[in-house]
Amino acid sequence: MADLPAVLDGLDLVVGLADGHLHPDDIALARRGARAARDLSGFVGDTLVLAVVGGTGSGKSSLVNALAGEPVASVSPVRPHTAEPLAVVPEDPDDGLDVLLDRLGVVRRARQGRFPGIALLDMADIDSIEFGHRVEVERLLPQIDGMIWVFDPVKYADRIVHDEFLAPLADSAGRFVFVLNQIDLVGSDERGEIVTDLLVRLRADGIPRPEVFAVAADPPDGRPVGIEPVSYTH
Repeated sequence: MADLPAVLDGLDLVVGLADGHLHPDDIALARRGARAARDLSGFVGDTLVLAVVGGTGSGKSSLVNALAGEPVASVSPVRPHTAEPLAVVPEDPDDGLDVLLDRLGVVRRARQGRFPGIALLDMADIDSIEFGHRVEVERLLPQIDGMIWVFDPVKYADRIVHDEFLAPLADSAGRFVFVLNQIDLVGSDERGEIVTDLLVRLRADGIPRPEVFAVAADPPDGRPVGIEPVSYTH
């Protein structure tokens, strides 16, 4: 990260040179982005921050619990349930992580000892009936290292997720992990058909080589299925 200050200086220079050549609204947007990047530069550390995002009822909190190996996030059949982000951070986080979370406004935090270099953000539903939840997700996503997108067998084709989030963010697909949760609710044949259809839809979103991990984060017997491959992607 030694070259980061020079990169930020170059970004400021480009924004300055563009003044008068682009629409003022575009200049203002670029200037805000450059300022946000510089604000965050002081908090670069060794912890990878991943947002766990998805639609209502997809089981994001259950997936976070399965990945952490213990119940750190609250789950409920009431929808929407997660009203504000929860950061699940390493037991011994690096110095900058708390500062970064403070700046992002992530107040709720829990500790996990399974992944020393990983922090997971359990996010509000991106298709929530509470509009403020979606605004919060859109505010945080550009400032996160990566995203675990969680789908379920019923709503995996939701156009809000595909058209309003994934397609516009397709250029950042290298930072995405895709998970089809709740596979225990469908038969093995139907499960394969859903995964295939989801892959087709992700490619249509502009994601060239998507990979989907099929999991059951909270099956009736309490033993998560398919979690290990997702863990290795970290």
